[in-house]
This record gives sequence, structure tokens and C-alpha cells, in this order.
Amino acid sequence: MNNKLIKIISLLIVLCTVVGLCACGKNQNEDDIKTTNRPVTVSTDLTKTVKPTDKNVVAVAPEGEEAILRYYNGSLRLFRANAYDFVKKETCTLASCSAGSLNSVDGATDSYRKALRNALGDMMGVSSLESTYFAGDDVTEAFGLRELAAENISEMKASAEGSNVTLEIVIKKNSPDGGDAISLLTRDFMTNERFNAKISDYDASSTGASVKISNVRLKTVIDYSTRNFVEVEISYNTSFYMSNLNLAYVSGGPVNASTKNTIKYTDFKEN
Repeated sequence: MNNKLIKIISLLIVLCTVVGLCACGKNQNEDDIKTTNRPVTVSTDLTKTVKPTDKNVVAVAPEGEEAILRYYNGSLRLFRANAYDFVKKETCTLASCSAGSLNSVDGATDSYRKALRNALGDMMGVSSLESTYFAGDDVTEAFGLRELAAENISEMKASAEGSNVTLEIVIKKNSPDGGDAISLLTRDFMTNERFNAKISDYDASSTGASVKISNVRLKTVIDYSTRNFVEVEISYNTSFYMSNLNLAYVSGGPVNASTKNTIKYTDFKEN
């Protein structure tokens, strides 16, 4: 056998060996993939770490007067301990007004009666004012809510919807003029002194002037997960009486009137 033939045979043997080895390698890789295709076990700690958090918090309302008071007072303490921006809107509307003999003075016209009603409404604080307060402002006057006790309350209830808890509280009137009830919630209310000052602003005078507050109510909406206030509304009625009013060139009475008042806090933002 000559050298040329030997070389050809040797080359064929080498090629067959290489092809065989490649085929074996390919089969071996396929087998490996099949045998290692199995569930991967993750440690318990890691599972807890990567588990998504459910952000859809469902609020639960407190039950019973004691629990409701704790919930309200706790939220108020949290508010006092932090800094917030918020918007305050005060609204006072004239619900009724009777000026007695002042309505029928000699020469009284519709424009006179309208001007008289507007003047009386202004004396009684009829207006609408919206103010924005920022963290760092002195909010003592702006946000005058105080903690409540059972003796302050005549009725209360709580409800939950979505992520919020709503508390509705009726404040008990323990004084003839109702000042004790409204002072638990705000300092922005009409008193005899303020009423007389308003009358004086018109260069007028009165006898027997008195102010009484009633139907004081508090409604708060609180975020269940953070205990932050979402909305606070104070509502109450104010009644006014003057046995006689001397206004410019006219004098008469009696004057009986009432207003509906609301103070609403919204847009709370913690800083």
C-alpha cells in the first residue's frame, strides 16, 4: 500500500472519529437540558422579601363610643405632632332675619329693606372666606380642634368606606349660650363681645343683644392606613337677638336672626 493511500485512509478514520464525538456531545447536552428542567426552590426568607405588598387597604370603623373617641383623639394628636399644609374655608349664611318695626319705618322701600338685611347679616358675620395654611404657620387660631371626652358628646357614630373612616360627632351643649360646645372645635365663632363690636362698626347701638350657638357637629374623614385627616367639617347654628337697634336715623326692633355656619378643612399635605 503506497503512502498516498495510507494517508487517505488515516484522514477518513480521523474524520469519522470527530463526527462521532460531535454527535455524542450533542446528545449529551440535550440529555442534560432535559434532566435539569425542574422547579427551582427559593428560600422562605427570600419569598417573603419579594412578595408584593397589597396596597388596597380596606378601612375598618371603630365600634363603640370609647373606641371612636380614642380614634379621633389619636388622629388629632398625630396631627399636632407633625407639620401640615391645609386649606380652610369658612362659610356663614343668613338663614332667617326679622327686624320687627325696623322693616316698616316711614318711607321704607324695597331697597331700604335689602340694605337693612345686608347690614344685619354683616353684623352677624355673614361671609365666605377661604385661606391656605402652610407648615410653619401658627395654626393655633386656624385649627382649634381639641381632644374630646365622653361628657362632651351627645351622640356619635363611625363608618368605613374604601380606605377611609368617617366619624360623625354631635357636641353636647352644657352652657346656656352654647359657647362651651363650639369652643371645643374652633375659636372662630360669634360671641356677645364680637357681636357688639360689629354693631359698633356701623356707629350703631343696641339693647338686649345676645348670641346663642346650637347644633354643634363635627365630621372627620380619616385615612385608615396613615391616620391622617382627609377632611374635617364643623357645622353649627347661631341665633341673634336685639330688643332694640339704633341704626343711623332709624330705631326699632326686636331683631331676631339666625345663621348657618360651616368650617371646612381640606387638602391636608404632610411635610
